[in-house]
Amino acid sequence: FEDPYTFNPDRYLGDADGTPHYGYGAGSRMCIGAHLANRELFTFFIRLIVGFKILGPMNEADAAITDGMEVNALPTALVVQPKKFKCRFEPRNLEDLELWIENSRQRAEIY
Repeated sequence: FEDPYTFNPDRYLGDADGTPHYGYGAGSRMCIGAHLANRELFTFFIRLIVGFKILGPMNEADAAITDGMEVNALPTALVVQPKKFKCRFEPRNLEDLELWIENSRQRAEIY
């Protein structure tokens, strides 16, 4: 990206294909389920964001690296593998979370 150290979400607007990546392979060897996987990931992350506050670690030494040039544990890899970090998940509404877990448990028993 041009000027990667500047926060600029507008850089993604107008690009109908999204940011190119090779997480699912490329060309004829691309994962046939890439679109389904993207939808599943979207659903997972939305539920995570709606259900929890995502907080930093208790110890600042365990914080995520946010520098886009330093985040990769394997800098020569084709895809990014973030360096290890810790975070905390705090339920936004404990009653809703317990209901969500119970509903999921009941649906799982059916199968």
